Amino acid sequence: MSGGGFDYSEFKKLNEGVKQLDKNSVKFIENFLFEMAERALTKTKKRTPVGVGDLRGAWYRSGIARRGNDFMINLINPKLYASFVEYGHFQQVGRFIPGYWSGDKFVYVKDYETGMVLKNPWVEGRFMLTISVQEIEREIPARLSAAWAKYATGMLKG
Repeated sequence: MSGGGFDYSEFKKLNEGVKQLDKNSVKFIENFLFEMAERALTKTKKRTPVGVGDLRGAWYRSGIARRGNDFMINLINPKLYASFVEYGHFQQVGRFIPGYWSGDKFVYVKDYETGMVLKNPWVEGRFMLTISVQEIEREIPARLSAAWAKYATGMLKG
């Protein structure tokens, strides 16, 4: 500052930082959502029961879909029985299921002579995805606040 003038260079630098922050904020949001989706996917896989099928290994995450200001990522399991394990299901009492017991797990074997008879009309769901997503939703405000503060500070410093 000389001769009573004013040095605007810091304001110009701040203005450029804000422009950069605005320009890159969508990428920040996408990266943050991918991170949260990966955390939810990891939790879901850990909660998914392991039996004779490959339910646990079938989980995957979609890409980001954006509609206006809304961003979406889907966690998907294409196995036909995934929703039955997630939410529970009815079963036919008295139905014979061929197979055998290995420890405390029943192993289904088509056309096996021995097996078990279903006794309970309802099998409880495991809610492996539901619980995992709820946990992540509770974490998001604090994680987003910290991530945004770090991101914005870095962008404004240039």
